[in-house]
Amino acid sequence: MEIAKIDKLSFFDEVRSLCEEIERGEECVKIEGLYSSSKGLFLTNLKSILCRSILIITPDQESAERLLDDLIFFIKDDNNKGGIVSLFPSWEILPYESVSPHPEVVGQRLMVLDRLMERGDHIVISSIEAAVQRVISRDIFEDLVIKIGTGDALDMDTISDHLIRGGYQATDLVEYKGEFSIRGGILDIFPSSSSNPVRIEFYGDRIESIREFDVATQRSINSLDSVRILPVREVALDSEMLKEGDKTATLFDYLPLRSE
Repeated sequence: MEIAKIDKLSFFDEVRSLCEEIERGEECVKIEGLYSSSKGLFLTNLKSILCRSILIITPDQESAERLLDDLIFFIKDDNNKGGIVSLFPSWEILPYESVSPHPEVVGQRLMVLDRLMERGDHIVISSIEAAVQRVISRDIFEDLVIKIGTGDALDMDTISDHLIRGGYQATDLVEYKGEFSIRGGILDIFPSSSSNPVRIEFYGDRIESIREFDVATQRSINSLDSVRILPVREVALDSEMLKEGDKTATLFDYLPLRSE
């Protein structure tokens, strides 16, 4: 199709026209005339009309972060209703470096993958580099996610084994992401995608309470009805998981199909 030129007078009409082209199944829709923050305004309106998840690929991490700021500004909703805007960051390490990605980066990437699997209406921004980096496959990821709610009946040993399979390490005191500790009927865990660790109290095999707590003071911050615990690693290192061959994927494999 011809390239659509966006100008101030026809901005919203052009957005709607492009959406109609997409809904009709047009595989390639090209536009030009978007500069600086106008890209964020265009994409915000595009999402509001299409009402579906959108993946935006940028040339590099810096331009992805700039676009993220613009989209957050135009959405103008503290609760981020109508769609979650997320950055899928790159590892920020070179291929030949023998170091692991920072836990904060891994946690952010896993959180974005989880949001895409949960369906919903999301905007995901990623650089080309980040989008092609290999991650855990969808089926293994889904198997490793744990959702725990108050009142649930769970076996502590089963949870411990599941956490270890997901890359968590058992410690005496939880201080960093990816750690968990069991003391009697209390399970402390620092989920990979959370800002604070979580304390889960059991009464027998039943969960009595779930609370976020401060690492430094060990004091509770607020109570939760449930917590979703994502794995720590982006790749499966368990021999049982890998026995069927390569079990990795990319960001594109997590995108919902149009029929979903």
